Amino acid sequence: MNYMIYILIIIWLQCVNEKGLQKERVPSMVKKKVVVALQQGLHARPASQFVKTASSFQSDIQIGKGETLVNAKSIISILTLAVAEGDEVTLLADGSDEEQGIVALESYLLAGQG
Repeated sequence: MNYMIYILIIIWLQCVNEKGLQKERVPSMVKKKVVVALQQGLHARPASQFVKTASSFQSDIQIGKGETLVNAKSIISILTLAVAEGDEVTLLADGSDEEQGIVALESYLLAGQG
């Protein structure tokens, strides 16, 4: 009897998964790797401008260096990354204006003006 219930549950789960009822929707996310061209990296003033730009978007935006990923809208978090010229960073954005946010932040990091 227990074996039958087990089989019925497996069949039901397969049917549910085929119909997509139990599949969790993963939101789209934009991810971009960028080599920083800012001469001074993301020190205080450029980090402030970076945060200001990131904060102008509704999307959740993060920046990462190595294994560390932080909120791109937090100046303290950005400064803890100690991003220097030539470092590769990863930009991640998730939300309604994610594409625009990544393009704007990538342009800033590639501008070479800090």
